[in-house]
Amino acid sequence: MVEAIHRRLETRWLVPVKPGDTIRPAGEVKAKQSTEKSRWVTVTVEVTNQRGEAVASAKRSSSFQPRPYDSRAQASIAMRASIREAGHRRL
Repeated sequence: MVEAIHRRLETRWLVPVKPGDTIRPAGEVKAKQSTEKSRWVTVTVEVTNQRGEAVASAKRSSSFQPRPYDSRAQASIAMRASIREAGHRRL
């Protein structure tokens, strides 16, 4: 399970939403960023009603814990790099 920490949400309501309306959000990842201490993602969201009309738009930022160190993946990367280097030296 991945835990996310909600950091920021900017919402703009474009038209009123009334009781009985059905609203549906659709999100798209717009940016990702990784640092030593965390990973960030920014998502834009469009909300439509049952008639397909846009009723709201939003931009959300969340942070995640960094991925755990995977020694097998790091060993594989190092091996591929050394093979490339060895191949270049032979030429």
